[in-house]
Amino acid sequence: QPDITMPKNMVFDAKISGLIKASLKITSDTAAKLTCPGLGMDLDATYATTAEEIEISLPGDVKYVATVVDDGRTLKFKSVSGEGVVANALNNLSFSMLKYADNAEQYSSSGTMYYQGNKDESQISGARGAYHCDYYTGGSTNLSPIGGNGWSLMGGNGDQLSLDTTTAADGSNSLKMKFSTAGNMRYLQWCLNKGTGDGFSNVNKFGIYFKNPNNYAVAIKLYAYFVKQLTPSTQGDASRTVKELSIPANSDWTFYSMDLNTAKTYYGYGIYMNYKANTGYLNVDKAYFYNDYENPDVNFFAANGLELSGTITAGDAKFTFGEKGAVGLTCQALGGTVNGTYALRMGESAQEMVVTVSGDTINGTITGTYAVSAQGVVTFTVTAATGAFAAGVNVGAVLSNAQ
Repeated sequence: QPDITMPKNMVFDAKISGLIKASLKITSDTAAKLTCPGLGMDLDATYATTAEEIEISLPGDVKYVATVVDDGRTLKFKSVSGEGVVANALNNLSFSMLKYADNAEQYSSSGTMYYQGNKDESQISGARGAYHCDYYTGGSTNLSPIGGNGWSLMGGNGDQLSLDTTTAADGSNSLKMKFSTAGNMRYLQWCLNKGTGDGFSNVNKFGIYFKNPNNYAVAIKLYAYFVKQLTPSTQGDASRTVKELSIPANSDWTFYSMDLNTAKTYYGYGIYMNYKANTGYLNVDKAYFYNDYENPDVNFFAANGLELSGTITAGDAKFTFGEKGAVGLTCQALGGTVNGTYALRMGESAQEMVVTVSGDTINGTITGTYAVSAQGVVTFTVTAATGAFAAGVNVGAVLSNAQ
């Protein structure tokens, strides 16, 4: 079986509690870049692949190894070697592929759209040229080539869609899309009009950021199309996945997602402003298709090379850890909050102790006798008892060098 070929300029993201906390971008056949904004990390890396795995080499002699699964969509954590912040950040972290449908950073101007006064496709440009824009009038004039009867092209190259350089979910630019009392409005990617989309296969999520600066909620519909070219007969719900959203009043940048059908190939997205009580704008940024893999809320790992002392045998045994029986496990959430109360259990024992996380250290003392099933490495599992995280977080912290 040949070695895996990684797609160039593809981004893999690691999410914790739904938020992107780390990104890995493949930049060439051997180079990559790792960023963790919460930790201030922006690192150059090199990588090599086998038939099933990718090994990423980072500064400080850190090596991250992942199994490539889900037809190349997921980098499933296998191991990390090395010490320090970088190694700790990558511990037990898996990455999922992300494919941008649109990113406002690529535009330098609002440009010119296809509208009633400009049906020359050679003249469309910028952010406006990237979308087919129409609105529902119920009439039969100036018909939209996609919408058909009742749908009209925009009347002018105005403020229906523009590039906003004053706010962004990430970076410098976003799109500003209008909703109006004139009628419900649609913004469909231009590639859906022409049938020129590349297609996104093997993806199970679509995500996008919205910001609502208005003092009222705005109702919209989010569309992801699995038909390559839209016409009046192929524009309906039989050709798309739909999710209805209400963007809260005065809400800052917020990420929204919807589930997709992995058996489908998606070719683009659209936004339907299902709101005409007022005239105003929503900001839109970073629309992408991706494969979702949710990492644990927080990773725990052995602190300072903590070693297990004593004898491990099948049956009952007594253990001491570190100095004076103290167990030290550090934890991290890539810049997030991890304070809370947790239950700590050793191996397969039913006995638990409750420990409290404050800052970045978890401390407690294990005493007594615990049952283990076999000689070898003992694993601590940590689950949320109360506080910051829901029950069910279950992360292994392997204590190596067992005697």
